[in-house]
Amino acid sequence: MEAEKKAFKITKREIGFVLGIVVFLLVKFLPLAELSSTVELTVGGQTCLALTLATVVFWTCGVAQPGFVGLLYCALLVLFKVCVDDTGAASISATVASTFSSWTKATMWLVIGAYLIASAVKESGLGERIAYAFMLKFVRDAKSLIISIFALTFVLSLLIPHPFPRAFLILAVVSVIAESAGYGDDDRGKLGFLVFAAAAPGSMFFLTGDSTLNPLVAQYSAEAGGMSPSFVDWFLYMSVPMLVALLCTLFLGLFLFKPSKELVYDREQIVAKQAALGKLSVKEIRTIVWLVIAIAL
Repeated sequence: MEAEKKAFKITKREIGFVLGIVVFLLVKFLPLAELSSTVELTVGGQTCLALTLATVVFWTCGVAQPGFVGLLYCALLVLFKVCVDDTGAASISATVASTFSSWTKATMWLVIGAYLIASAVKESGLGERIAYAFMLKFVRDAKSLIISIFALTFVLSLLIPHPFPRAFLILAVVSVIAESAGYGDDDRGKLGFLVFAAAAPGSMFFLTGDSTLNPLVAQYSAEAGGMSPSFVDWFLYMSVPMLVALLCTLFLGLFLFKPSKELVYDREQIVAKQAALGKLSVKEIRTIVWLVIAIAL
């Protein structure tokens, strides 16, 4: 009987596969363009939205390895002749070249490069080493921990040019400190929220701080008749407003998300984790060299 039950058991992958198809059909064929008088939704835009949402469902439910799901998405774009331009607008195209035209632009390769750099910093252990050293030097109490979250977000925005990998790295270090301090789920939730709250303003200081969004903003500026800012120009223009935004977010975090008790953590535990990393490895040295070259360029 148990074998028969297992044979008829529906898995999450199977549910996700069916759900993804249902989502695609609903979004594709519902009269979405008629539901809004302010937003113009083209046939290509609706098809692109349907394919994207179905792909998200496939990814979430683990229908297949993420790389294969991504390839399926690209193949479906070609089959449905969907073309997405640099501004994010979708239309129906007749050629494969126009469907993948974004791959000939610098923005796409900047995004890919950002993920490669983020992966290298994480996998080599360099990001973890920097985070541990920073926390040991500057974290003394709950207030300094919150300030360090924002400061570390700013520092690592030069090394990890994408907010999500950067936030998860900082979150991993903060979690170790919170666990050592005996913080409960409520306090850990507050600190985790602040890590992601800091990611928004902290990612806008440098052009590569958010390699998905910032280059697009710079491109829109150029297309609107303005200039396309360089790395230095971006910092000069954005540093003051982002500093104000970062400080406002920090002060709100200090007053609204105070932990329920003072921070008293086992520094020896953090020191032990830092010591376990050992000396700079060959991978870390290579990562530092390439990071310096990337930042300089």
